[in-house]
Formats: sequence, structure tokens, C-alpha cells
Amino acid sequence: MSKTTSTADAALVFDHGAIVSEAQKQVQEAINQLVDAGTERGLQVAVYRGPDLVVDAVAGIADPESGRPVTPDTPFYNFSVGKGAASTVAHVLVERGLFGYDTPVVKLWPEFGAHGKQSVTVRHVLNHTAGVPGIPLDTTIEDICNWDKMCAAIADEELWWEPGTKVGYHAYTFGYIVGEIVRRATGKKISQVLREAVAGPLGVADEIYFGIPVRAEADGAKEVVALGDLGYWPPGHAFCIFFGPTPASRGDEIRPASPVNVVGRVSGDATVFKKVRAGTRVTLERGGS
Repeated sequence: MSKTTSTADAALVFDHGAIVSEAQKQVQEAINQLVDAGTERGLQVAVYRGPDLVVDAVAGIADPESGRPVTPDTPFYNFSVGKGAASTVAHVLVERGLFGYDTPVVKLWPEFGAHGKQSVTVRHVLNHTAGVPGIPLDTTIEDICNWDKMCAAIADEELWWEPGTKVGYHAYTFGYIVGEIVRRATGKKISQVLREAVAGPLGVADEIYFGIPVRAEADGAKEVVALGDLGYWPPGHAFCIFFGPTPASRGDEIRPASPVNVVGRVSGDATVFKKVRAGTRVTLERGGS
């Protein structure tokens, strides 16, 4: 019995520093191998254990033309992380009473009700059962960067199924629909509401944005890993969120969303969602634009 107790107690005692060091070493070796094998050109890995950043590994190059290496501050294009941030904004607005989960989208955005979509609710949008997952087949990159045009096109779409009866990932439309709901409810772009209602209160206003601030575009454009080697712009991923070291200065113009979903540093991404998951509360002051 004493041996069992001793063994169990021993299992609870560990060298945190040694474990962290070993984890960093193993992850670094793994991503180095991926780059050496040509599987990846450049990448980042960030791992948090509770409040601690225990792995912060990088490998490869960010710019094949100059040979500039990837660093922990190199912003990357990613996908769909923006949906979590957009949903967080929506939840904050629900908490503040600007609309409810069962509020029909048409109550905030009347044009959205075209072609029988009057019954689509905010809840349907957030849980991907709205039945409006597609964008027109002839949509161009220029269209994707035109918020008003895309919202008008989505509002004119027909339902793919009766809202709430099926689940289908709204990869192409989620950001526009949530973003337009936010804009209609607050009179502000979702980029501004994210900064004021979520990123600011969480203390990460300089690390997460929707769209790329002009200053970041000017000062940090070369820090973004280029997509040229991919040979294409991922279609439809217009909801851009930017995690990066260059702050969106107060009053900076925000560029329209780029044709990809997310640009960011993996450590910044993890920081934001770690705080939200930990139950950190944010508030929103009511007001106009």
C-alpha cells in the first residue's frame, strides 16, 4: 500500500523546467524535419500550458526571395480562426442586449430576407445551420474585397436548406453575415467592435485585428509570409483577421478584408483564445459610430 501511495505521489512531482525544455526540443526537431523534407517552407508552433508559453518554435524561411527566416513575430495566413473571434464579438453584443440568439437576421438586416430567408436567426448563423453557405460562382478576388458587394450578393442568395434543419460549414459566408449583423446593430465595422469590445478589454488590442491596418501594411508588409508559392488565392475566404506585432494605431484606416481568412502569429492567436476560454469577461459600451 505504501508503495502504491509513494508511486502515485511521485507521479505528481515533476520538473516543470525539464519538461518544457524537452517539449521545446522535440517540437523544434519535428518542424526542422518538415522544412528539411520540403513539406513546409516555414512555420511556427506555440503551446500554452495554463498561463505559460511552454513551446515557441519556428523554422524555415518567410521570404524565399530574400531568404528572410521565420521568427515568432512573422505573421502567417491561416484559415477560420477569424470565425472564433467574430463569434466572440457576437456573444458580447448578445450579452449587452443589442440582439439575441433567436433574433431574426432580417430584423437587423432587412435585405437578408430575400428569397425566403426571413426565418434565419443569429443562432442559425453562429451554429452553421443558416442554409446560406455559398457565394456566387463568378465571384472575383476584387469582389471578395468589396464588403458591401459581397453582403448584397449573400443577401440575395437562396436557401440551400431550411434553416436549423441541417448543419453545413459556412466557410465562405460566415464572416460577412456575422460582420454585417454587427455593423447593423452597432453602426460600426466589426474590426472596430473587435478592438473596442474584445481585444482592448483583454489587453491584446495591438495583436489582433480584422483586416490589415494601413500602418501594419506599410511597416510590416514584408513580415507577412507571401502566398505566391501556393499559386492561388483560396477562394471565398474573405474574412481576414490579423494577429501581429504592428499595432492598429488609434484611428488608423482598416483595409478591406483580404482574400484569405486569417493572418497572424500563432502565439497571438493562442493568447486571445486562451483568455476567452479562461472566462475573461469583456464589456461593450453602447453608442453610435
